[in-house]
Parts: sequence; structure tokens; C-alpha cells
Amino acid sequence: MGDDLPTLTLSTQDVGDGISVVQILIKSGLVNTGKEAKRLIAEDGAKLNDAPLNDAGLILQVSDFEKPIKLSKGKKKHILVQIT
Repeated sequence: MGDDLPTLTLSTQDVGDGISVVQILIKSGLVNTGKEAKRLIAEDGAKLNDAPLNDAGLILQVSDFEKPIKLSKGKKKHILVQIT
């Protein structure tokens, strides 16, 4: 994936027993509030690894971050999320 994309690095403590995709959207700066994140997902404006994200309740585990995850808002705003 694009090495030139901005990157959000989370710790394993941040993810813990799981982190919601809404929390990641907020931490990444792609959205400002949980309500905005849920609206974005409901309106098919968010993508996870270039696939439409349609579950605002999605919980990601540490194992989901074996490779960086690409989150997208619309067509032009993207960020990679990884764990250290």
C-alpha cells in the first residue's frame, strides 16, 4: 500500500480487547465525532482496505493489524493504521 499515505500508529494497549472502527476514524482525524463517523459509514463514504465499510459496530482485534489497514473517507482522504 502507499508508503506516502499518512499513518496512524496505535499501541497494543490502544487496541486492547478490540477497538471499534468508529474510534479509529476519530483517532485518525478523518472525522471529528462518533456521530460523523456513523453517518459516513451509513452513507457508504468509508472504506476499509478499499472495500466498502458498512458496519459501524465493527470491532478490530490486534490480529487484524498484521499488515497496516487502509481507511478511506470519500475518494481523496486516506490513512494507514498500524500497530507497534
